[in-house]
Amino acid sequence: MNSITCQNNINFKGHCGSELIKYGKESFLLTTETAFGRGLDTLDFAVNNINKKFPNKKTKQFVVGACSTGEEVWTLKMLENEPVEILGFDIAPRALKTAQKGIYTFLSPNSRMVRLFKNDDGYKDLFLAYGKAQTHNEEQIYNMFHKMFENKKVSKFNIFKRNKKFYKLKEAQPECKFIKGDIKNIPPIIQEQKCQIFSFRNAFYHLLTYNNGIDREERDPRKIRPMLDNIFKTVNKLLDKKGLFLMGEEENTQCNNINFVFKALLDNGFIPIRRNEKFYNVWEKAKEV
Repeated sequence: MNSITCQNNINFKGHCGSELIKYGKESFLLTTETAFGRGLDTLDFAVNNINKKFPNKKTKQFVVGACSTGEEVWTLKMLENEPVEILGFDIAPRALKTAQKGIYTFLSPNSRMVRLFKNDDGYKDLFLAYGKAQTHNEEQIYNMFHKMFENKKVSKFNIFKRNKKFYKLKEAQPECKFIKGDIKNIPPIIQEQKCQIFSFRNAFYHLLTYNNGIDREERDPRKIRPMLDNIFKTVNKLLDKKGLFLMGEEENTQCNNINFVFKALLDNGFIPIRRNEKFYNVWEKAKEV
């Protein structure tokens, strides 16, 4: 793995934030936006699909790449009623510290940040702390969230915490772990046993594009295809046959050349089995490569 260090933390608010990361010779601002229940339909579909295909698996294994502050790991844990071990990895040290602590911040709906960015995914789970569920999905995640998390009282007045609510895990979850890791060079600990779900959602644009100082520019597909082949060959090896690879709901809005990723998946033993309204986001391992 290349040397990865965190320079500082910028604008870490609720579930929306960023870290300035040094990756090899390149430095870039890494978005750490996520939320509880993000893409819930996809996660729910994946868990149900795996439970049907592996009914005799004593303890299931899930891996979540680009796990950020951990909300997707906890959401999968809430959805899976059977024994499961989940390992999340990310290159952002500050985000991983939040995931490891299991303490989460919810800004007030009236705060300036929420008023400005209320449509961002990272603020769409505020109802967990401040309001009632409005949809079936929200009711589902609301009930599961409050079984796992409890309100953390602030012991004394702090002006920087007055418009926030904090929630922490009710009890330790040793079966869920978080480590520093890179999708380009998946840590050996993840490769020690087969998994049934490998998720890498809403993060492909970091691989397919780069910041040219003004905007994000697409990398040359011919140069990144070997990298994608290496990634998907490794994921194929990690997954049980008929295991699932999950992509994010927003990948096609982040990358104009996302079809290039689909071609690499097809060429490396995967077939699409579910699509949202825009593109295929659940892929099944159909064969070894």
